[in-house]
Amino acid sequence: AVSCIGTRKADLDGSLTLSGQGEPVWTSFIQVQVPLSNGTLLTLEMSTPNREGWDVFSSMFAGVVKSVRFFDDAGNPMVMPG
Repeated sequence: AVSCIGTRKADLDGSLTLSGQGEPVWTSFIQVQVPLSNGTLLTLEMSTPNREGWDVFSSMFAGVVKSVRFFDDAGNPMVMPG
């Protein structure tokens, strides 16, 4: 698996703001990509504009990522090649 941590900017439409003007919104994100043996890619992402909650959110996201398990058609656990 590979992970990417960063920030991105989006523009909030003016119809959603008190001023009526468009405003930039910055969000922080963590993205994890897991290549699968069938040539596809599993992507998990968590993002939030809340900087104060980053530590809690990223810890929860890590728990979700660690809990992902893969099984074959017969229900046997799969071990992905390293």
